[in-house]
Amino acid sequence: MDCNVSLHSPNYILDVPLLLWNITVQLNKCGTSQGNTMKVFVYYNLRKKCFSVKALEGTDKGRVVKHASSVILTNVTFKVSEAGRQRVLRDKQKNVHAGAQGTLFSTDIPFAWVTSRPRSATYNPYSNKTFIDVETKQPVLSSNMVELIDRKVLYKG
Repeated sequence: MDCNVSLHSPNYILDVPLLLWNITVQLNKCGTSQGNTMKVFVYYNLRKKCFSVKALEGTDKGRVVKHASSVILTNVTFKVSEAGRQRVLRDKQKNVHAGAQGTLFSTDIPFAWVTSRPRSATYNPYSNKTFIDVETKQPVLSSNMVELIDRKVLYKG
């Protein structure tokens, strides 16, 4: 697989484990994925206009290890610090208090959603205490797979 080939097909999700494994191997060969699993916390960085990936383990624990235009995570929990949210409500100034925590799958390569349409989630500290589904307005607390791209949160499961 050529590293310049786009895997992006925005309307579908990839479910086939063998195909996932093959894509992971190809991403590793291209040098665009971490190459091993790493627990991370990802949030949108308003100043850099991209996603910041903070390591939650290893020698870089607590540090931002990557800035990326897109990030794919597995086994995701959506986190919102209530204290941080209250600070936003009180001060009317944004701060990092919400994001997605999970296992890093890849960065800077859009995902091919090929078997079903992903759902969209959003978070607004002024109107919600958690991430919510864009269509149903129901809380979204976790997901099997998430793609963060263009300030959007796409998820499945």
